[in-house]
Amino acid sequence: MESSYYERYIVGAVVRHEPLYADALAVARETMRRARHNLETLIDRLPQIGYQFIDVDEILGDPAPTIMADLDALEGTYGVLPLSLRTWYEQIHTASLVGVHPKLNRSAEYEAEASQPQLRIL
Repeated sequence: MESSYYERYIVGAVVRHEPLYADALAVARETMRRARHNLETLIDRLPQIGYQFIDVDEILGDPAPTIMADLDALEGTYGVLPLSLRTWYEQIHTASLVGVHPKLNRSAEYEAEASQPQLRIL
């Protein structure tokens, strides 16, 4: 039987300790592995329907070799990150699907959106 949201919420910080931590971390990593796979699928398929990515060098970034130390330092300064966020940075780090489609975008709207600064944490 699946646990309710309330039951999972009650677990809270306890999930950061064994016996729950190893399973929770494995689930989070698998979730982000699947998210990366889905992003890769979108990146392959969108151009087939006329979508054009704006910055092809920044579509999907690989984590830096120092990502684990960087995340540890971030947590040391600001506190523990949610497992989903930590594993996002471990597996994906950056993803940007910003682009245009001839029927879905108007150029004036795109230019306004593209000029907005992007938030970068790490």
